[in-house]
Formats: sequence, C-alpha cells, structure tokens
Amino acid sequence: MPFWSDNRRIYNRRTTSYRRRLQSQQATNSAVRRWFFCALVMLAVTGLNFLPFQWAQSCKTYLAYCFQPGAAVGTKWAAWADWQADDSMLVAVWQRIIGNPEEEGLVYPCTGQIVSAYAWRHHPVTGQVEMHYGIDIQGIEGTPIQAAAAGVVREVAEEQNLGLYVVIDHGEGLVTRYAHLAEALVEAGAEVAKGQEIGKMGSSGLTNDTHLHFEVIVDGQPIDPLSVLPR
Repeated sequence: MPFWSDNRRIYNRRTTSYRRRLQSQQATNSAVRRWFFCALVMLAVTGLNFLPFQWAQSCKTYLAYCFQPGAAVGTKWAAWADWQADDSMLVAVWQRIIGNPEEEGLVYPCTGQIVSAYAWRHHPVTGQVEMHYGIDIQGIEGTPIQAAAAGVVREVAEEQNLGLYVVIDHGEGLVTRYAHLAEALVEAGAEVAKGQEIGKMGSSGLTNDTHLHFEVIVDGQPIDPLSVLPR
C-alpha cells in the first residue's frame, strides 16, 4: 500500500474531526445568540410595562404580534407603521383617569375571562388580520355591565360590527365604549355613576360568542384598557 494512502486517511480523519468541532461550535453559538435575543426581548417587554405612555403600549403590542406564528410580513410592516404614527401619551392621561383620589382608576366593566387582548389578531368571524382596539371579556348572556367610571352617556346605538353599544364620556378627553350588548339600560345624555349598571352582556353584532368588547379612548386615540385597569 502506498505511504500516501495512510497519510490520506489521517488527513480525512483530521478534516472530519475539524468539521464536527466547527459544526458543534456553530450550533452552540447559534443557541447562545437565540437565548441572548430572547433575554433582550423579555427585558424590553418588562421595561415597557412600567412606562405609562401610549407608544410603550403600542410597541409591546407590535412585539407580541411579530412573535405570533404565521404573521404575514406585510402585515407586520403595517403594524410597525401604525405604531410609528401613534402620538405619545404623557402622564397627563393618568391624571385624567385618577381624578378624585377617593375614586382612583377605572373599574372592570364586568366579571368574566379576558379572551382577546388589545393586539393584532385574526378576527374570529372573518379571519382577517386586523388590530383589535380593546379587550373582550367572555361571560354569560345577561351578565351586568357597569360603567368603568362616572360620566355622561354620549351615545347608545347599534351597528353591524359592534352590535348594540354604549359610549360614555368621562370628561377631559377620556371615553369608554361597551359593545356586543344584549340590552342597554341607559339613554344618551344620562349621567352615570362609577359602577352603575348600564347594560347586559350579549352577542349582538359580528361575533361568534357572548362577550363584552370594551374600549378606552383618550383624546380620540384608543389605548390598551389593561394599562389603566386594576392589575
């Protein structure tokens, strides 16, 4: 056997060993990068939770949407553009909501389980990807719906998507909306107290189950209701 045959086998073994070490190192580096990226995202989201600004909530919503399986690239860019277009909401928002120290904050409009957050989602009926500008609280037909804060009923109406809904103006740019009602117990122009029953939970409008769609709007811009409701 020629002497170069042994050298070739030795060279092949060394090359194979080197390739294996290189592949192992590359896999390790890739895993480290993934873990490092995940840690950065977690820190970013945690930090955003402590910022009382609309842009922070919008950024958190965009991050959550981007990590949903199957989210279309074009829609992600639309979400990014929507976030960039939002105006920052300063701490004045909190001052408007708090008002009287004896009546701090908003209260939940009803009991039940939150089944859909303020986020980009696939609409449960149409299947279209769209921004959900509120939260959905699931319950049973006829569950009492109460005003999240004191105010004046601005509108009681019915339309195809929201079904029967009530809009309450709390003053200084703060508005709440309660949709998919089975029944409204107030009329436009009526003054309501915080916690007063204003309607009954239902499934009117474009929906596939019984729930309340609840929105919080400040200066004409929707915000995440969970950012101002008790934790």
